Amino acid sequence: MVEIYINNRRNSDLESQLTQGWDLKLPDNPNLCDDILLELEKAVSKLEESNEYIAKVLEVCLF
Repeated sequence: MVEIYINNRRNSDLESQLTQGWDLKLPDNPNLCDDILLELEKAVSKLEESNEYIAKVLEVCLF
């Protein structure tokens, strides 16, 4: 779950925009470490994209 706060107020609309399409699918067999790692890398990539987006939104809001 991702919670986003701007000026100490939670922004659920922005949260849903950033997490839309996130679907961390892990394999049924936990021994498939390579597949698990790949899915985790995808999730990290989405988080990095979200962080960049948040930075741009804050830049627009603050300036």
